Amino acid sequence: METYVGVDYYTIGDVNFDSYTDILFASNNGQFWGILYNDGTGNFSEPEYYDLSFQPVNISCGDLNNDGREDIVITGQNTEVYFSYPDGFQLSILSTDFIGNNEICDFNNDGLNDILASYPLYPFDYTKLKHYENAGNNTFINYEPFIFQPLCNGYFEISDFNNDSMPDILFNAMNNTNLIIFYNLGDFQLSEPQFIPLINYGESYRKSHCADFDGNGYNDIVTIRGWGAPLPANVNIFFNDGKGNFVEDPVGIIETPNLQLPTPNLHCYPNPFSEYLNFKFSIIKQNSVDLSVYDINGKHIKTITNKIYSPGKYKLKWNGKFKNGKEVKPDAYLIRLKNGNHIQTVRVIKIK
Repeated sequence: METYVGVDYYTIGDVNFDSYTDILFASNNGQFWGILYNDGTGNFSEPEYYDLSFQPVNISCGDLNNDGREDIVITGQNTEVYFSYPDGFQLSILSTDFIGNNEICDFNNDGLNDILASYPLYPFDYTKLKHYENAGNNTFINYEPFIFQPLCNGYFEISDFNNDSMPDILFNAMNNTNLIIFYNLGDFQLSEPQFIPLINYGESYRKSHCADFDGNGYNDIVTIRGWGAPLPANVNIFFNDGKGNFVEDPVGIIETPNLQLPTPNLHCYPNPFSEYLNFKFSIIKQNSVDLSVYDINGKHIKTITNKIYSPGKYKLKWNGKFKNGKEVKPDAYLIRLKNGNHIQTVRVIKIK
């Protein structure tokens, strides 16, 4: 990349819907963002650059209109969405308020990805969190900001800590003395904060990540410190025991037949559809997968697939017909994806 100003932020996503993961980047001082397209063989295109009217402070990528193409969200002085289409990008400006970090996720579990964004309110001891609810048709509902104490560094992680299939939010306090969890109560409402105490060694920054490190089915937290000199301890892992506690020792596998697997993230598009309906889902571990269509009363219409799938991302298609080849009538239908013991259902509309 021939740029003397440098690249400050990056993310990944399938922007052109070819099943290959592309690299996206943004430059704060250069005021641009861009893409390296992946051809699937380990080679990438020459970088494409797109100018911005402000200095970006974060870039994220995710499918915001269920068309299979992942879109781009850039925050800074503006919050801008670049919807990806075969003939280029369509810009939508959500806000002209300064915002720092942003994440894309289906925060209210309605099948549409929403946008969350945050910013520390200097010099005050507050942090601002913004919710943009995806209302479909490339439109978003801009909620009043959720403002809380203490001051956090603006970066946050999205993770389901209590296995209720609702994404929760993890913040790092600016003074590096606490991790802060807000549990998702639904309808864009958050719980009271849960504080996880930390030892401050004088580090200049801290970043965290979430994953199930001990295999007990609950996401844990790893946090790393950074400074311009050696520290007594750089990494801490807090293991989630599934009861709301985060402890220092691994909890181990919990043997229970009701343990839920991570959500398969079923997306159906376009919705409404007239001729073909596309399905996109991911599988975390090898398991039996049953993807089927039902009418609104639960009557089976057609099985799209029913077999063992290995971990990975998959795309399938339905031609809108019964198993006997007759076309279904315009109506509402239910798409059910059963991944082992986990079931996800999405409501779709057939038109024409």
